[in-house]
This record gives sequence, structure tokens and C-alpha cells, in this order.
Amino acid sequence: MREAFAALVAERGDTAIGWKIGMASASGMATAGIDAPLVGCLLADARLESGATIDVSDWVGPKLEPEIAVWLGADVPAGASPEQASAAVSHISLAFELVDLPGPVDDAVAALDINVFQHGVIFGERVLRSTPPPVTVLVNGETHAEVAEPTTATAPYGELVQHVAAVLGSAGRTLRAGEVIITGMLTPPIPLVPGTYAMRADGLGEIAFTVA
Repeated sequence: MREAFAALVAERGDTAIGWKIGMASASGMATAGIDAPLVGCLLADARLESGATIDVSDWVGPKLEPEIAVWLGADVPAGASPEQASAAVSHISLAFELVDLPGPVDDAVAALDINVFQHGVIFGERVLRSTPPPVTVLVNGETHAEVAEPTTATAPYGELVQHVAAVLGSAGRTLRAGEVIITGMLTPPIPLVPGTYAMRADGLGEIAFTVA
């Protein structure tokens, strides 16, 4: 597994603006035969602006994952404690991750080979770090899901940041100030079909996009 991640970083790490947590649920890890979440790259050329219109007609299994992003104000060494990792988080924002799931998610090495299905990311406005407020996800203007406590849908941010720092350290890289981590799904993946998708939260604003 370390070799697969090192190969991913060697191939794409220089264009990474941050990192993603993948296969983080207990059931997902069990299916893939892993005991910790995977880490993938967020690439500069896959970043989209809120309000974008996208075409997923040539994707195999397009899905949307609503998430919270954490932005780092300090470097996080591989050996950082969860408390040190948590203290490095300076800002949070809403985030949409767009993924293309080609089939059953049961092969962790194969998932790393294709950057853990990452195809796009949209960030909301960054705000000074706080406990995330309740989040509402909308599809075509109708409420799709309400997440009362976003942190309980993933894991404490310090633990996630510590994990990313440790995984990067195994590939000879340091988690740096200015980088961003999307912290895992707040809801089950949402199939992407033509329509509008949005997420909002008090104090974090709103992000949205349209599938053509």
C-alpha cells in the first residue's frame, strides 16, 4: 500500500493543492481490506469554482460527496500528535468532491492507481476554524439531506490531519501550511444526473454547481 501511495505522490504530488480522505467508513475499509482510510491528491487542474456547469456524460459512475474542508496554517510533521495536528487547522470551508466510481470499491491499490476516484473539487469561502454548523445539501432546490453535526459523520479533524501527515511522511513528504484536506463524506454518495446541486451552512455560505 505504501508503494502505491508513493507512486501516486511521485506522479501527481507536485500539482497537488491538498489531499483527500477516501474509503473512511468502517464498511468501506472492511470491503477494501484496509485498516485506515486512503489518502489521495487534490489536483490544481481539477479545482472548479462554485457556480460551474459540468458535463459528466463520459464518466462511468459519477457521484457527489458533500464534505468539510480543513485548511492548514502550519506544517504538520509525520510524527505529530492529534493535538498538534488539530492546532495546525486555521480555517474550514464547505466542499464538494466529484468522483467517478467505475465499479465495486474493493481494491485499495487499484483505487490509489486512479487517485481514489477523484475527478473534481469545489470549495466554499474559508472561515476561521470553528466547530462546523449544521449543513444542508440540496438537489434541484429541494433538501436532500441535513447533517446536524458534521464532525460526527467523519472523525475528529486532528485525527484526520495526523493520519494524512503520517501517510505523506511514509512517501517522504511533509504536510504543509497552505494545503487543504477534504475530510470525508457527510452523506452517502449522491448520483450525478442533470440538475443543480448545492450545500449551505450558517457562517460558511453556500456552494453550488449544475450538471449539464
